[in-house]
Amino acid sequence: AGLTGGQWHPTDREQAATCSEDGTVRIWDVNNMVQKLVLKPQLGKASRVAASTCAFSPSGALLAAGMVDGTIQVWSAPSGAKAGQTGKPAANLPAWKLKVMEKQRWAWTARPGQQARGAHEAETEITSLCFARDGKTLVSRAADETLKVWDLRSFKKPVKVFEDLPCNYATTGCAISPDQQLILTGVSCDRAGEGGGIAFYDLSSLEFVRRIPFQRSVTAVAWHERLNQIFAGTGDKSFGEARILYDPEVSTRGALVCAGRAVRSADPLGLNAKQQIYAPNALPMYQETWSKKRSREKDLKDPVKTKRPDSGEHLVGRGRGGKLGLSQQGILTQHLLKTQGVLHREWEDPRQALLKYAEGEEDSVYREAYADTQPKPIFAEVDEEEEEGQKARKVDPGTGMYLDEE
Repeated sequence: AGLTGGQWHPTDREQAATCSEDGTVRIWDVNNMVQKLVLKPQLGKASRVAASTCAFSPSGALLAAGMVDGTIQVWSAPSGAKAGQTGKPAANLPAWKLKVMEKQRWAWTARPGQQARGAHEAETEITSLCFARDGKTLVSRAADETLKVWDLRSFKKPVKVFEDLPCNYATTGCAISPDQQLILTGVSCDRAGEGGGIAFYDLSSLEFVRRIPFQRSVTAVAWHERLNQIFAGTGDKSFGEARILYDPEVSTRGALVCAGRAVRSADPLGLNAKQQIYAPNALPMYQETWSKKRSREKDLKDPVKTKRPDSGEHLVGRGRGGKLGLSQQGILTQHLLKTQGVLHREWEDPRQALLKYAEGEEDSVYREAYADTQPKPIFAEVDEEEEEGQKARKVDPGTGMYLDEE
């Protein structure tokens, strides 16, 4: 079960008390990390009720615990060797249980010395308990938005009830000033987000003294005896901060150590800024590269050091320096291999290409241009024997070349 609270013993540094959701209050030996006493609160019905808070009296003689069902129970807290004594076991216990009790080093009890049933509303968590130095006055804070002052000599009803104190957090505490004159408690904000602060009451007259407002809920509060300063935890689910309240004349050390320092003057123009001096070797351009990996990568890119043949990729267009340049079709050898020596895939007579644009063969401008320079075709003589043996082939009159028969 989870722990809901704890407190050190005021006089014995080797002891501490804790309360948990399993409904028990335990006293521990801090040096040996073992429990010495288990206190089982007395309940009105057979059920498990969680203990929400616990507190020692200033002398350590009393131990009080607040329950979720709204009851407050007080025990006489044994100290020293008495806390570990189990006493004489009952005679009606079975033998196996007697052996276990002989071996265990802790005792348990279920009978509180005093209890106040209905001290606060049922099913409302008691968030904090605080004893006065006289050992007779007890202050309780609960989630029912009340702060109650009790007299242990008449523990049936409270001496004073302070109402309208919102409490939205299980850690909302209460405390008494070191001079035993004031009671203070944290106050949570309402639904509108207003009303947070610390409320002070007079312990002797039980009257309201003053209230210090805060922008957010006060979730925890403590008054340090030696420093004489108030520590308050404020915030909500999304934000939290710790604040310290002190008096320059009454408080000692603590926040005064920080508050005594002079505030640094603002310098928006940077005239009083501290000069920064950079050493030459601190700049990247002057730093020596001790890693050999970078030097190897740099040498691999140098064609002279690697003795790598030049691919000629940097030559574009016409070649120079005995190297062939690159073109869109690549080098000449690659072009010849692709075209197989054929310069033009489809050869066409230029004269025939120009005649396509002529309107007529007789009145053609292109015919007149070639009329004077047109060579006279000379046909080869064919023997009669050759003429009989083979069929005559057609010859192109313009070029004098044989035409392929279809």
